[in-house]
Amino acid sequence: MMRLTLFPYNANARILLQNRNNLVGYDIHSVCSFKEDERLLQQCAREYGVHVETDIIAVLKDTDGVLLVEPTRYTREQTYLPVIKSARLADKAVLCSRDVFEKLAQLGVPEDAVTLLEKSPACHAEQERIPLTKIPIPVIMVAGMGEDCDKFDVQFHLRRYLNEQGYRVCSICSNAYGVVFGMYSLPLQLFDVHQTYEDRIVAVNQYVYDACISEPSDVLVLGVPGSLSMINSEYPNHFSELPLIVTNAVEADAGIVTFYFDAEYTDDFFEAYRQYCYYKYNIPLACMVLSRQRVTYSLESKRLDIYYLDDKRMKQYISDQQIHPALLDLTDEEQRNSGFAACVDMLAENPSTL
Repeated sequence: MMRLTLFPYNANARILLQNRNNLVGYDIHSVCSFKEDERLLQQCAREYGVHVETDIIAVLKDTDGVLLVEPTRYTREQTYLPVIKSARLADKAVLCSRDVFEKLAQLGVPEDAVTLLEKSPACHAEQERIPLTKIPIPVIMVAGMGEDCDKFDVQFHLRRYLNEQGYRVCSICSNAYGVVFGMYSLPLQLFDVHQTYEDRIVAVNQYVYDACISEPSDVLVLGVPGSLSMINSEYPNHFSELPLIVTNAVEADAGIVTFYFDAEYTDDFFEAYRQYCYYKYNIPLACMVLSRQRVTYSLESKRLDIYYLDDKRMKQYISDQQIHPALLDLTDEEQRNSGFAACVDMLAENPSTL
């Protein structure tokens, strides 16, 4: 069991803390953050019962390493540098997601100074390139209209729900933090821009097939990285390159899509989005979920601003606003499970998945 310190404290750290009883091979012992976060850290200590500090050197004495949590607003990877230095001097591990890993590399951090969070299935015999290998179990895809749209939370709860219903679940998570919960990470080839588009599709297909046969499984929960749609012409979300690769590599039998809060959605919008998901990505939607997050693009700074509602504020927001009935409340277990049950029903209605 690896005892971890989380740094810094933010919305992403809260997701890990809320579900820390389900960690596999890891234990969150403490949380460290910036001096200006002292009040939030005290609240964190009361809420989650973990040790909190603003001094990384002091907190590392009782842990095996530090997990660098992705920033939720402005990119501040340079603030991780003193933490990495302290951890290395104390001979402690430094874990991070792929995004943080790449940004640290741009800052000149040596690759061997940090460890990428990843878990891959055993490789089996290479399949023929064309046709693609058929995935042997039903596939439920979890995608989002944009990045930072609570896909990870949905994948985590969906996996737990299916386990409680007696299904053996294979999970490939769109978020690097899925690894600490025992889920597979996404294949490195998916992000390799030096490979051709076709080669990346074939590699993802092979990886998913390997994951499904590496352990006895009844259903695959596959997180789709990136964004299904553009924010605007200034920020086209990479033209949905990653979702296109994944959905060309693997066919979905049912799907869940998350939507940002604070937008005026209509019946026509949802009908158009269902058609969009089906005809562009071949994802038949079983349900749609309201995210606790919203992303806006600042024309002045040319950056994304991410806004997050905690569970309490989310409940207040929903009670104050006229939320479209097609959207399920992520923080409401009953609503959440009704959406997951709709996914199972969709699989049962499809003879090819039986």
